[in-house]
Order: sequence, then structure tokens, then C-alpha cells
Amino acid sequence: LAPGVTDTDGDGNPNVHGARETGLQYRLDGGNITDPVSGTFGQNLNADIIEEIEIITSGASAEFGRADGGFANIITKSGGNEFEGRFSIRYRTRFLNGDASGSNDVNTFDTNTPDYRDIRPSLSLGGAIVEDRLWYFGSLEIRDSEVPVSQAGNTRLRTVRGHYGFAKLTWQVNSYNKLAFQASSDPLEF
Repeated sequence: LAPGVTDTDGDGNPNVHGARETGLQYRLDGGNITDPVSGTFGQNLNADIIEEIEIITSGASAEFGRADGGFANIITKSGGNEFEGRFSIRYRTRFLNGDASGSNDVNTFDTNTPDYRDIRPSLSLGGAIVEDRLWYFGSLEIRDSEVPVSQAGNTRLRTVRGHYGFAKLTWQVNSYNKLAFQASSDPLEF
């Protein structure tokens, strides 16, 4: 929704001010996670770990580089002094999704589309190890889905299984310095 950003082919890899869709650099807490082969996003993330997304479409400072379009910096959550937890399940089936596509010719599914499911349970926990000094945050989303894919009028189910894991430890060294260690994992089997 940022000015100058469009996704004309609807694949989720937008164009920024007329640059190619490979011109947008994806960053996770400032570190580049753009796939060097495809030029698109290179890591799948659990949406529950996102605190905010910063979009820079022009006038990037010197810390940014190697992109001709813009930058999408995903800033992750950190734990706080209060313990917090969240559990959710994202569930989608043909019953809840209708024809799965609206009236798009490319992805129209007929009445012979097999039943499918997309189940994504997610758990996030965060809190303090040492109040005002050391915090933790972790999240795990399990992916178990069979979703229809239309291939020239022949609808098939694509199976995806795996998980999106994330863990972060944040230490407030002093009033001017904060140190964070984080690890993420996104293995998927198609």
C-alpha cells in the first residue's frame, strides 16, 4: 500500500517505482534475506513474529544498498517484562473458501476440485528472564496443507508440510546499547 509500489501480476513480489520485481530487497531486522537466485523473498516467516514492516521506496540512507527498487525491512517482536503468549489456528477448506479464486480464469476450480485443507497452528511466547535487562521471544507455526493448483484446466492438490520457527534473545547492555541474538528456521517439503 506504499506509494509507487504495485504488484501487477499478483505474485506477491511487487515493483517499486517501475523497477523489476527483483528490485525490492527484503530485510529481516536489517539483514538481507533476499534470495540471490530468484531476487524475490528468500525466507518464509510466521506472521506472528512481525512487529512492524518498514517500506523504503526512495531516498534510502547509506546503510542500504544493492537494490534498484526499494527495501522492505521486517522488524521482529522482542519479549517484554510481562509474560505474553498467543495460540492461533489458521484453517481453510473448500467449505470456507468457495471456489478458492473468485472469477480469475487462471485459477478457476470446477466442481470436481478435490477437498483440500490448509491448517496452520501457531504458538508464540515472550517475556523477561531478567526484568528490564534480558528478554526472550519465540514462535512456531506448523504448516500442513493440501491446496488446489490449476494447471491448464487440470486441478491438482499441492501438498506442503513443514514449519516456520523463530527465537530471539534480547539483552539491554546499557541505556545506549542493545544486543539481540535470533535464529529462524523454515524447512518445507513439497
